[in-house]
Amino acid sequence: MKKRNKKKITKNDELNQDKTESLNQVRRRIEDILLKREQDKLFELDMYY
Repeated sequence: MKKRNKKKITKNDELNQDKTESLNQVRRRIEDILLKREQDKLFELDMYY
């Protein structure tokens, strides 16, 4: 019984690890997009002046 529970926990840990990695990837992508947008705005401002 205990062994089975241990296995389940391990599987859940792997799943959580995967979710965390996915979240980190999404977060990075969002930061990249925001950075790019910020740079574009600055570039546009430079063009006006």
